[in-house]
Amino acid sequence: APMTVSPMTPRGRRGLLARWESVRTLLVLEGAPDDRARTEAACLGALEAWDLINLRRRHARDRGNGSEAKALEAALRPLQSVVVSLLRHPGDTDAARSTVRAAQRRFERDAQVGSAPHAAGTRVAYEAFTSLDALLASGMRRAG
Repeated sequence: APMTVSPMTPRGRRGLLARWESVRTLLVLEGAPDDRARTEAACLGALEAWDLINLRRRHARDRGNGSEAKALEAALRPLQSVVVSLLRHPGDTDAARSTVRAAQRRFERDAQVGSAPHAAGTRVAYEAFTSLDALLASGMRRAG
């Protein structure tokens, strides 16, 4: 099978954030208000991150790496809560950032990784959360 480049690599955060920013830009060009475009792009991003992390979790489990699989699993439910919140509060970037940060803290606690994970799998989830936060915050930095 041909090898594909994963967005979840050490350069993953930039890759994810750039892709999600592109989605936001397309939505704005289609006429969506910026805050609404940010939460919609973040929702799509959280779904993408969930799929990627779940795939890595399955691969870790199949390799017999139970500890990595368990740490990755700890990211799935918090990411789900982010999606639900984004769907319930479209355009509310403050609520979205609050939910993303709470979800990241829950992941860090449940995966027992702290705020600076070292294992490749937990780094994947950490980068997804920080990319979502950056996407939702970038509009606030430009306003003013």
